[in-house]
Amino acid sequence: MKTHEHALISLAYAAGISFLAGNGMTDPAIYIAALVGGEIIDLIDHPLYHLVYNRDEPHVSQARKIFHEKGIGAAWKYLNEVEDDRQFKGLLLHNVFLLSLLAILGMLAAFVLSASVYLFVGIGALYLHMLTDIFGDFKILGNADNWLWPIPKKWIDYFGNMGTSLAGYIMVWSGFIQLTFFIITFRWGWQLAKPSITSGLLFNPTLNNLTVLAYIPLFGLAAYHLNLLMIVSAGAHKYRLEMGKNTAVSFSIGSLNTVWEFIRRKLRWNRQNFEKVLLRMQADIALWAVFLTATIASILLILTWFWGNSALWQPQQRVIFLLLPVFLALLFGTLVHTTVGEFGGVWGILLAWILNWIFGRLGVQALWDISLGYLLFGTAAGAWLLGLLGGIIFRGQSRMSMVAFSLQVNRTSKLDDGWLHDVIMISHQGLQQGYEKMHAVLYGDSTKSNFVTLPSTDMMLTPYRGRPILGEEYHHILAKDNYVPIVREHNYVLCDNRLTSTSKRVGQYGLLPVLPRQRGVQIEKLHGDMQWEGSKYHWLSKKRDVEIAGVMPVAAGKKQDHQWILFKTYSEILDHLVTRKSTIQTDIFMYPELDHVTICGITREFTSTKEYATVEAEAYAAKVVFELQELFKKHRGFKITQQTSARFFYPRLSFYDLDLAEWIQTSAILPSSDSGFPPQELAFIQKSLNKLPTKNLIPNATADFRKKLTILAGQYAIIALIGLIPLDPALLNTIKNIVMSLL
Repeated sequence: MKTHEHALISLAYAAGISFLAGNGMTDPAIYIAALVGGEIIDLIDHPLYHLVYNRDEPHVSQARKIFHEKGIGAAWKYLNEVEDDRQFKGLLLHNVFLLSLLAILGMLAAFVLSASVYLFVGIGALYLHMLTDIFGDFKILGNADNWLWPIPKKWIDYFGNMGTSLAGYIMVWSGFIQLTFFIITFRWGWQLAKPSITSGLLFNPTLNNLTVLAYIPLFGLAAYHLNLLMIVSAGAHKYRLEMGKNTAVSFSIGSLNTVWEFIRRKLRWNRQNFEKVLLRMQADIALWAVFLTATIASILLILTWFWGNSALWQPQQRVIFLLLPVFLALLFGTLVHTTVGEFGGVWGILLAWILNWIFGRLGVQALWDISLGYLLFGTAAGAWLLGLLGGIIFRGQSRMSMVAFSLQVNRTSKLDDGWLHDVIMISHQGLQQGYEKMHAVLYGDSTKSNFVTLPSTDMMLTPYRGRPILGEEYHHILAKDNYVPIVREHNYVLCDNRLTSTSKRVGQYGLLPVLPRQRGVQIEKLHGDMQWEGSKYHWLSKKRDVEIAGVMPVAAGKKQDHQWILFKTYSEILDHLVTRKSTIQTDIFMYPELDHVTICGITREFTSTKEYATVEAEAYAAKVVFELQELFKKHRGFKITQQTSARFFYPRLSFYDLDLAEWIQTSAILPSSDSGFPPQELAFIQKSLNKLPTKNLIPNATADFRKKLTILAGQYAIIALIGLIPLDPALLNTIKNIVMSLL
């Protein structure tokens, strides 16, 4: 950022905290301290960079040349252009070590140092300057490599080989940096509000008690969700930088029009259209999280304006005030998507509290009592927990889509029954090798040695002559691989930089985000992040060439100039950050005949709530098919006589395929021997689908609606009972005093 931008940020920082503290806005020394703290690092580092320790750097030399030839104006313009592109590398005081040292010293000073408020205003402004510089680097470059330059190569090699655990350590460090900035700011804001206090926070009599510990969960919940919001924004921004403006992450709002048409009965009120509305809303969970946030915040602020702060403690008003956001969060979380209720509930209350604080300082609204705010966040946490409990009670998995393939393997020579054993062993080996190789391509080295599992057999025969025989008409083997979406998104945002530049554990393509999942057919107004050409996916990155083979060639489009595409939305990123685990699984079923075996494979990715065919799942399926083909070719006794593959999806349930469903349904044909997918192959795959080890399958978007309503009614009943408890200030103080006496 430029000097004047840092100056404006420092002044705004000083004015904002002074405003919230209720004191110091008219004190010129506050603004002078903020300006000095916010500018001192640049006033020292940039002149030294140009005149002393990096005066031979190409851009510095070019600036001097322009200065001598065209004057200071042209040189200054050139330097600004270089700075805007973040081309100055290796600024001595702009590095992660100095930032960490300042954080440690600033934290210690805030707790133990007795000093003037102006000192901490300057430290806070200096700290903010460094943070905004990092933000500026990330905004322009998508990384903070300019701050990582002093890290030795040995450390880089070590960090790069840490794998996915590296993101966890960076998150801890980032949390410490954020906490330090908050503590320093709180120190001078508190000291400004109470001018008689000059001691450190540790020795402050009004803070040095166990009461303040009660507010740690409140701030922890707020910080957790604010960080998730930052990661969503950072992930979308970095993705936009890598992909370009035409393929930027979209914030889809198409469901608003669908809902409005349904409300106005332009869409008939029937089950089919209701499913369509639900699927549209589930595809746009980021939109509805924002809608719920705004709705809850608006309701809480409006009630405060109408009733006033004192009336909020009256039993009837209190119950409505506290439980209304919970009711809304549970409604959206249960009927639309749990992520909407989780984020909308907490963000709505957090936004309302921030706005109430601002409006209260402006004198246009009653300022909430801190205990009331704590109760609000308590109810938000309660709604969150009730939503999770509802998810545990309501167990079901939505089958959205999957990849299926079928190979018919004939024996080419007279073999004894051992040929069937060879087929099983080759299938086992091909499945294992396919998963090993694709894991290395997408995720890098793996500590997992065996991906294949042999499910236990219910019955076997041991004839007195011949080999043991499976007591079933088919043989089943499966392979699994998994990753944590939240870790993968964090790795992409935080670690796709110098820290992993020499790593051999990040996969062939480096640290990829969770790849696009929503699908469509290319039209004029829709730009995809991945294009499906032939049998390969092309990720349209500007900085790396990513090409992932699929298991099947692309189907013919409605028009020759239309392409099948995939695209990414804010809703996907938001959902990834609350997804604990995602598993990619391939089930292979072998059906023996007289002289051939039909091998059916089904690959899908699944979480606790849904299973679907992603790019990664298709890549694993393709690699398994390729390995099987190679292994059977090497065996002289076998020949693959028929091969088919397809992507199955369920239009009444898959919100990832909404833009594809209508086109497919209008272009669909019946299976035939000439269609490329013979009916007998479809029968084998359907037979295999029925044998998949999935339970409580949800067949369509409204199949579980009554159960959801029952769970929602139970959640409302629990909330209503809690609301009857007389949580007035006197009772809260009594509980607090009892706890304090016990401690």
